[in-house]
Amino acid sequence: MIEVIIALIVLAAAGTFGAAWFTGNGSREKPVLPDPEPIDDVPEVQLPKSVAPTPEWKSDEDSELPDSDQQVEEYEIRSRINGDYHTIEDISEETLELLETLNEALPKLPNATLDLMPVLAKPGAGAKEIAAIIERDQSTAARMLRWVNSSFYGLEGKVNSLQRAVTILGIDTVRSVVLEDAFSRGVKFRGLPGLSPHTVWRHAAATSITAKHLARHVRGVEPDVAATAGLLHDIGILLLLILERQNLKGILEVSRDFREPLIENEFDFLGFNHQVWGECFVRAWHLPEEIAAAIGRHHCPMKEPFDRLAAVVWLANYMVSRIGFACPQDQVSIISDEDIEPLTTVLGIRTPVERYITEGMVREIVSATSCWHTSEFTPTATDAEAMVE
Repeated sequence: MIEVIIALIVLAAAGTFGAAWFTGNGSREKPVLPDPEPIDDVPEVQLPKSVAPTPEWKSDEDSELPDSDQQVEEYEIRSRINGDYHTIEDISEETLELLETLNEALPKLPNATLDLMPVLAKPGAGAKEIAAIIERDQSTAARMLRWVNSSFYGLEGKVNSLQRAVTILGIDTVRSVVLEDAFSRGVKFRGLPGLSPHTVWRHAAATSITAKHLARHVRGVEPDVAATAGLLHDIGILLLLILERQNLKGILEVSRDFREPLIENEFDFLGFNHQVWGECFVRAWHLPEEIAAAIGRHHCPMKEPFDRLAAVVWLANYMVSRIGFACPQDQVSIISDEDIEPLTTVLGIRTPVERYITEGMVREIVSATSCWHTSEFTPTATDAEAMVE
């Protein structure tokens, strides 16, 4: 099954996609669509180096470090859906006050970003409305136009209209561009082996798209809400890179030694974890309460009270780890179908979950993560062949 998943990525890079959808729970009111045809006799492949994050986030002080995403040996970690990880209800008032102090120490996000994120979180946001907000911020507007005019999209004429840029890029990509641009200002990020801001953004963008696709098969979860929650779910890790880098370095080392996810060791180092900090941080954005709550429970969705949106994000988080978009990049999550069934059963999703990774979804992921590649990457058949070992 993993070979088939990786093969889908090859097809994404080769630009050979057709529309592909498959069934969720047959009892659901939504139309039941056929499973995708299996792809047989596909050789093993790996992602090309051009799909690795760029080193531009690293400062001169990091020159002694190995490349923060490419020179760390990959290893598997055991995922848990029943982990008794701390949520905001478990954190002391003193620690919550500390998090508020840390939030105040962060660079202020542009007003356009704060205005735009609630719009992007609601279903049915229009390109005209989104473009009107982006126009208020020259940096974001310039980045949007630069991206849509890059060789990755291969457009014949130059795009000068933000509304057209939003239409071409799509809402999912716009979410990523706006948020990444806002965080990149005034912050000198320093990467760690296997973990850089590019790793966080690529993983977040991939999780966002996967959560959106999964939500279409889950009753009671809006796809656009799931996409926003997926994009923001690891914002706490980005905050740790900014203000708690030394502690994060220690957490990474312990996690690698014991082959555990970061959240297993964060509380011992910090007195809180990245999902709690992420929830605290986004509550000031006036996003829907369900998004903030899902961010704060995305590592323990089965913890009472059960959170359906957090469960969708957990599943998306796990799935993108399996196809090369893990965070940290060297940690690949594993879990058995038997262990995952309590979550999939309550969501109405069938195992194995790899059935929900379609060609169209992988194509969206490749497109939405293109700006964090080492070079502008225009998918061609030659590039696809270069992936084959």
